[in-house]
Amino acid sequence: MAISVNFSAQALRPRTFPRAMADLALNPLPSQTSHRLELKRTKKQPNGVAIKKQEQNKLTHNRGVSSVMSSSNSDIESILGQPSAADTIKDFYMCINEKNLKGLEGYISEDCYIEDCSFYNPFNGKREVIHFFYLLMGSMGQNVKFIIEHICEGDCFTAGVNWHLEAEELFSDNIAEWKQTQIPFTKGCSFYECSEEGEILVIK
Repeated sequence: MAISVNFSAQALRPRTFPRAMADLALNPLPSQTSHRLELKRTKKQPNGVAIKKQEQNKLTHNRGVSSVMSSSNSDIESILGQPSAADTIKDFYMCINEKNLKGLEGYISEDCYIEDCSFYNPFNGKREVIHFFYLLMGSMGQNVKFIIEHICEGDCFTAGVNWHLEAEELFSDNIAEWKQTQIPFTKGCSFYECSEEGEILVIK
């Protein structure tokens, strides 16, 4: 896993892991009339998986998790109950935001390896990685959260993530109301590679 959590004045340029998508082609039809009828049906009934994904993104756009950009194969995997790199990464960041170190340990493999441009040496092995995130969560405090902007899945359980940090601030002195404000110069991107351990995915 390669991750970047440095907060420099220069925003990091995101990279993605695009997955090639197969083009859909209509079979030749015997007559022009039936061809038009088939086109009308196609317009009225687009891909059901894509519609479900769009509706799910609109309904579950809760704070800290935004839409996932992935191929149709990932949608099918989610429907079949197979592990998804995007879901694993979202749960991973949720544990960081909730300061849930115990839950975070379940998403880290024993041979996890982190390269961070803020440090000279990488973090090698689960023990070093967990200690790194323990210090990170402590420095974030209770009111700073990772906000995921995009997750792009690639082949072999790889994923790229765009994120930024937001802080909760008291909106009014008289009313206990909080709002989230993006922290300047805290945009970043991270790249992950996962592996299967039983029925779950872990970050390696």
